[in-house]
Amino acid sequence: METKINVSLRVKPLNAQESILDKNHLWSKTSDNTIMNKRTKEVFQFDKVFGAEVSTAEIFDSQVRDIVHAAMDGIN
Repeated sequence: METKINVSLRVKPLNAQESILDKNHLWSKTSDNTIMNKRTKEVFQFDKVFGAEVSTAEIFDSQVRDIVHAAMDGIN
């Protein structure tokens, strides 16, 4: 059986101190599966890209919960 590895990414949420510096605003989510480096304009594609506003709990619920439950049921 062949299985695909999914790669998800979240743009790092900046704290108040980090947010002050323009250099820390390097990445931009451009779609549900792409991010762009604002300086170089390079675009990278993943299975899923989450913006900085998305909580860890939301990411867990949508991407990880089923995997954890399957592992707890002995499926790995």
